[in-house]
Amino acid sequence: MKAFLWTKDLSTGLVEVDRHNSYLCSVIEEFVALKSTQENKSDFYILLTQILEYASNCFKIEELYLEHMSFPRLKAHSLEHNAFKKKMINSIEFLKDNYDSKFINDTKVFLRFWLRYHIGESDVSFKNYKQKFTFSLGL
Repeated sequence: MKAFLWTKDLSTGLVEVDRHNSYLCSVIEEFVALKSTQENKSDFYILLTQILEYASNCFKIEELYLEHMSFPRLKAHSLEHNAFKKKMINSIEFLKDNYDSKFINDTKVFLRFWLRYHIGESDVSFKNYKQKFTFSLGL
């Protein structure tokens, strides 16, 4: 799997959100890079827990920005966040007592897809809206 690296093309125009997304990309890439073996089970568990905790905090901040900007897709965006958190919670619960390399590989695919879609498309859409929002405020 080719690494998903943070680039300026993924910028939302919101400095704090970009900083969080960049870090989230790096932690997810750390998860993806781990060899899918039983010996790494605890590392997978720890990284998924970190991803969930960090993402949950980031999502709150991001949604506050979007609410302040009156972002028209806020509800749909929040639903994407909630679905991600639910998937991470279920994955963490599974890994507490189980190890399955197919499950790990499926989780890697999910995380990569989520990065590409959510950050690469959904979050990037803030940039155009932010520019319009800033312009309408006369900033």
